[in-house]
Amino acid sequence: MAASSAKSFATSAASVQVRRTTQTIEHFCRPLDQDEPLRLAFIHCKPGDTEKHPNEHPNEEEQHRLYKVHGLAPWFWQKMPQEASGFFGTRDHPDPSRQKLQYHTSTLRLLIKMAGTMDASDLKHEHKGVPYGWSEIGVFTRWQPDGRVTVLVQCDDRPEIVDAIKQLHLDTFLAQCQKDPYAIHALILDQLVKEFDDSVWSWRKWVREFEKGRKLGIKNLASDDNNESTTKDKESATAVARSPDPDYERMHEVARHIIHCTEMLATAINVVKSVIEEHNIFLEDNEDIMKDAKWDSRNVSKDLRMRKSFLEGFHLRSKALEERLKNEVNLAFAIVSQHDSKVSVQIAEAAQSDSASTKTIQFLGLIFLPSTFICSLFSTSFFTLQPAIDIDGTQGPTNNLGPDKIPTYWMMSERFWIYWAFALPLTAFTVLIWSIWQNYSRLRHPTPSDVVPWLIKLKAMLHPRSAKREAALKAANEIELHGRPPYNAREEV
Repeated sequence: MAASSAKSFATSAASVQVRRTTQTIEHFCRPLDQDEPLRLAFIHCKPGDTEKHPNEHPNEEEQHRLYKVHGLAPWFWQKMPQEASGFFGTRDHPDPSRQKLQYHTSTLRLLIKMAGTMDASDLKHEHKGVPYGWSEIGVFTRWQPDGRVTVLVQCDDRPEIVDAIKQLHLDTFLAQCQKDPYAIHALILDQLVKEFDDSVWSWRKWVREFEKGRKLGIKNLASDDNNESTTKDKESATAVARSPDPDYERMHEVARHIIHCTEMLATAINVVKSVIEEHNIFLEDNEDIMKDAKWDSRNVSKDLRMRKSFLEGFHLRSKALEERLKNEVNLAFAIVSQHDSKVSVQIAEAAQSDSASTKTIQFLGLIFLPSTFICSLFSTSFFTLQPAIDIDGTQGPTNNLGPDKIPTYWMMSERFWIYWAFALPLTAFTVLIWSIWQNYSRLRHPTPSDVVPWLIKLKAMLHPRSAKREAALKAANEIELHGRPPYNAREEV
């Protein structure tokens, strides 16, 4: 329990003593003294945080005493309210005669998500390189018509929050709180509005960093366009070296946090609306008590509405951050896609060049293939060029003279049929093996076009009637597109 101060001092405005003591649970649960208009205490831990702040969280017995003395219900310390993103509630406690209001209590809780800087080390959490932390505050107030106020605050131990709430001890704020119980909430919400403002701006810095980093990728793409006069290899190397690499994981992590920030702001707006509604109900139900605080209550209502308008503006700013970050993610995808498209074009151009070279080689092979076949055929032993001597040993005709003036004969073997007897069956066997392998591959990896038997295609193309032929071809195309034959496909063929 944080200590206010051990000193007692007199307020100059209302001529009452405000005793600021070291607030412990034991002392806080005591009834208020007649000369003690305000009792303020701080708790800096949650139920599961007793190791860091031992002996600061009230145990069950102390919770019961808080309820018995001040009306703080034990459910305030349960898991659901302690982990809620925000709520507000009030209760009126009548006197024993149940004719007048004895005291009015309220409970409030809000949660704020803060972002850290790129090198933040003071926040509690960090995920995917994005440091963040939660700032939470829970407030219990007890207001009596005689002007005595009790405030218990459960919050972080940050000086800015504690010092802002301690302003309740100042004469101006104390006088307002004594007249209107909701002046306490106006003061606390004033500090919370600043916290929400800091929260939105902290996440805005991250979005701005992504927007600045995005320009580098665009410049790289522009430089790639300006270097088209270089060689293909240099273009490919430059494109790969300057490949944009957005940090998608961090972008989505920041987007998650901004969504939480927007949610907390929407919750805060609803909480402030509840505060305003409860304030109006309180004024209507207690006109006799509040008749002397007419102007103070009006100003409190105006202050609450002003805080609400601030939060609504911050909420819109947070929604804008969501859209800005979403735009950055989409643009990052577009930049990467554009870069990949440029690389694909370069690869396609290189493949096209290789394809042209391959076509040239294929064309040259096609030119020389017939002559190569003829050369191979006539170089077999079935054909021979012998000296011009007849089989009986006599001199042949003198008109068959070669370049060397030696008479020659061109001879073909009578067993030339043996070549065709082996070549043709072997060729047919090779084609058969290839066809069997192709059909086996189709059975393992079928495609929609494989559904149409080749006989149906052949009949469709050769049908004598044009109308039937067109219908049959259309049916075959439907089978190839959808992978299943229509009802009467075979009948039409």
